[in-house]
Amino acid sequence: MSSITKEGAKQKFEFIEKKSKSMMALRKIRQFEEDFDAPVFCKEAQDIYIKIHELMMNREKYKIREYLTERAYPEVMHNTRDKTIHWKFLKSLDYPKLVHARCTEMISKDNIFAQVTVRFHTQQILAIYDRFGRLLHGSEILAKDVLEYAVFEKHLTHEYGKWRLHEKIIPDWMPAKEPGPVTYRVDDTPPPVPEPTQEEATDSVAVTSSADGGKQVATA
Repeated sequence: MSSITKEGAKQKFEFIEKKSKSMMALRKIRQFEEDFDAPVFCKEAQDIYIKIHELMMNREKYKIREYLTERAYPEVMHNTRDKTIHWKFLKSLDYPKLVHARCTEMISKDNIFAQVTVRFHTQQILAIYDRFGRLLHGSEILAKDVLEYAVFEKHLTHEYGKWRLHEKIIPDWMPAKEPGPVTYRVDDTPPPVPEPTQEEATDSVAVTSSADGGKQVATA
């Protein structure tokens, strides 16, 4: 929006406010990581991003915990269940960029977490198959340009804390993706006919022959 309008001035003020908060958060991170540098971290974040997708493709459900937070892990495992994933990172269309940073205290002042949002603009190949080998999404031939914003989190006050993927940001204005078709196996074998129980046998109609050769129907 134009900065001379009321909405544009408000947008400009919010941008400056968010940028100042991100700078303060980066200063807080450097208190625990003296050598923290945004461009270097973005390269490390891209390596984590690639590693996670490779582990998803290879179904390394235990090793992937090193790169995902406790919030992201169950969601990733749910989305990959009963699926075969073929994924390949081709190239970066733009350098990964740090666009947002925040630090917050949890429960006590000595328990600090940091979250950093990184912008990725890459070219990838993705194909997802169901458990029967049928294609659900994507293609193994066509490459797609992907623009994503990923949030990485670190427990700063933890001695062995490391940066891990927390979530991917999905804008509110983006239309929801259509759910994948639910597939199932059709069994051609006819179901077995159950044998009648004793009660059903006693309640059935008994057919007896009469003395003159006719049929007489009696109900038990």
